[in-house]
Amino acid sequence: MTNGDTYTSVSRDTQRIRARIYEAYHSTTSAHASTHMAVSRLLAQCERQFARYLPRDCSGPALDIGCGSGEFVLFLQRRGYNAAEGIDVSLEQIALAQTHGVKNMQQGNIFSYLGARVNHYPLITAFNMLEHLQREEMFHLMDLAKTI
Repeated sequence: MTNGDTYTSVSRDTQRIRARIYEAYHSTTSAHASTHMAVSRLLAQCERQFARYLPRDCSGPALDIGCGSGEFVLFLQRRGYNAAEGIDVSLEQIALAQTHGVKNMQQGNIFSYLGARVNHYPLITAFNMLEHLQREEMFHLMDLAKTI
């Protein structure tokens, strides 16, 4: 497998099913915020739950894997992590994040994305996304993340 390949342990059928599901993930689930008020509540929740765990030096890049509509990336950016970015497979989620003013959002394959940026991120988060992966994919993702 090269850095640009889709993780090959996943069957083509699984890849097709995932693509169909994530294409309209936001519009077919209620899992993510879409209103300004809901985003504001999520930002306040992030402040209470995660702020104390963040590195004091916010000058380096940070990556939120499976960022969805970007609430945590927005939280990081508002705390001064200007190089914070997010990646998600759902173009619909990325577009929603951009409507909320979240910058540095990418649609793409996380394995390719991380593989091309070895040792780039001092801070990586992955909320509500590991359960979307098969066991072998989780191991591969952890291997990519540990070298970063």
